[in-house]
Amino acid sequence: MPLASDTVSGKRSFRIISLRNSPQSDPILKIETASVSDAQEILALQKLAYRSEAEIYNDYRIPPMVQTIEEMWDDFSRQKFLRAVAGGRIVGSVRAYSKGDTCYIGRLIVHPQFQGQGIGTALMKEIENQFGRSRRYELFTGSKSAGNIRLYLRLGYRVFRKERMNDNLTMVFMERTSAAVRKQAGDRRKSASAIAATRLRDRVRTGHAAAARQRRQGRDASRINLWQGQASLGPPGPA
Repeated sequence: MPLASDTVSGKRSFRIISLRNSPQSDPILKIETASVSDAQEILALQKLAYRSEAEIYNDYRIPPMVQTIEEMWDDFSRQKFLRAVAGGRIVGSVRAYSKGDTCYIGRLIVHPQFQGQGIGTALMKEIENQFGRSRRYELFTGSKSAGNIRLYLRLGYRVFRKERMNDNLTMVFMERTSAAVRKQAGDRRKSASAIAATRLRDRVRTGHAAAARQRRQGRDASRINLWQGQASLGPPGPA
């Protein structure tokens, strides 16, 4: 159940969700703007959430696992962070920034105990909403991260590029156009279809008109030939 504006601890809540199987006594989750004061807690959650990814790739030195608090502070200065809060603690987060007409989304994380509750989907939808003027959204994940890829495909993203980083890791880049762009594309397709249909009707009508002219010309030619044939015989003789 979304909530447009609710202020909790000085933070604006954009979305409120009732969790189905919350490990907390309070099943309510709120998605809010995060501040730099949340950096340490989000960093700890990030390293916990990315542990499963590190296991998949057998690499515990992936960037999310070794990011420092100073680097996190720098991210806060350049990106917008959202946090998902349940029972007074942060259980999810996502960040993004815009460049040109593209919103770049990164590091969607959910606490392992809260996964499967729709938190990741809610965070994605809200961060896209926060960058609603963007014409497209872009993100990336590892090729072995099947769960992440399924989520993004379900949200309308498509793979547009793959980049091999090393023998064990290939990055999958995915994108989704905004609703406004999709509407414009749909309108263009409808307009193009209407133009094509009009041109086809015009060609059919032109073809019919040409065929009718040819038939008239054929009839006229037959009449002329008949008249010329009769004229060559001369006037009829006396009976």
